[in-house]
Amino acid sequence: MTRFSNILRGSLAACAASLLCSSLFAGPIGTSGTLYLTAADQKTGVIVSGTTFTTFSLSGSQESPIAVINGTVSTDGYAPGATGSIYDLSGNLITAAANTLPGIGGFFIDGASDGTNIYTVDFTSGQVVRLNSTWGSPTNLFVAAGTNPASIAYDTLSNTLFIADYQDSTVSQYSLGGSFISSFSTGHIANTALAYDATDNSLWLANRTVGSALTLEQYSTTGSALQTLSSIPLASLNVLGGEFAPPTATPEPASLTLIGLGLLALGATKRRLI
Repeated sequence: MTRFSNILRGSLAACAASLLCSSLFAGPIGTSGTLYLTAADQKTGVIVSGTTFTTFSLSGSQESPIAVINGTVSTDGYAPGATGSIYDLSGNLITAAANTLPGIGGFFIDGASDGTNIYTVDFTSGQVVRLNSTWGSPTNLFVAAGTNPASIAYDTLSNTLFIADYQDSTVSQYSLGGSFISSFSTGHIANTALAYDATDNSLWLANRTVGSALTLEQYSTTGSALQTLSSIPLASLNVLGGEFAPPTATPEPASLTLIGLGLLALGATKRRLI
C-alpha cells in the first residue's frame, strides 16, 4: 500500500506540474486557432491548423473575401457581380453562388466578422464597409489611409479593425468609427489575408512579396513579430483572403492551475489516509 501511495503521489505531482508548466510556459507552434485562406485565382481554399495545411476547392472563380460566421465559411466575389459560396468548417460546399456584393462598386479581396456583421475594405479607395451576415445591407464606415488598403481583420477583444496595406508595410488599427489608434510595420509590401486569432490575441497575415515563396507571419497586436510558417501547398497560391474561426471554449490558464493544485491536495489527503 505504501508503494502504491508513493506512485500515486508521484503521478499526481507530475500531472499537476505538467498542467502548471503547460499553462505558464507553453507557446504556440503554428496557429493556435483554425485559419481559413482563399486563393481565388486558383479556386483554392486552405485550412491551417497548427502547422497542418489542408486545401479544398472553391466553387467560383473570384471567391476571395472571406468570413467565418454562423458556423460556416462564407465567401464573396471580389468584384461587383461576382458571387461567393458557403462551406462547412471542413471546406465542403454547402451552397454555391450564395452571396453577391450588393452593387457597392470597388474591389474587395478580404473580409472579417464580429459574429454578427461582416467587414470588408475597398482595395482601390480604402472605403471600409460593414455588411450583414450574408454580405448584404452595406453601410460605409470610414475611409482607411494608405495606397491600397487590401486586408482587414476584426479584433474581438478591443472591438476594433486592423487593416493591412498592400503597397507599403503598414498595418493600422482603427475604431469602428474610423479613429486611428496605432500602426506597425511588417518590413515588407504585399501584405494580404490579415486575420485576428482570438485564441491567443494575435494577428496573422500572408507575405505575398513578389519573387518569394508565400509565407504566413504572426504578430502581436502591437506589432511584435512572433513566428513564420511556410508550406508547399501555399507556394503557388495567390492567397488574398484570411479569417480565423471563432475559438471554442477551453480551460483558462487559471483554471488549469486550480486543477493542478486540486490534484496536489488530493495527493496530500491520500497520504494522510494511508
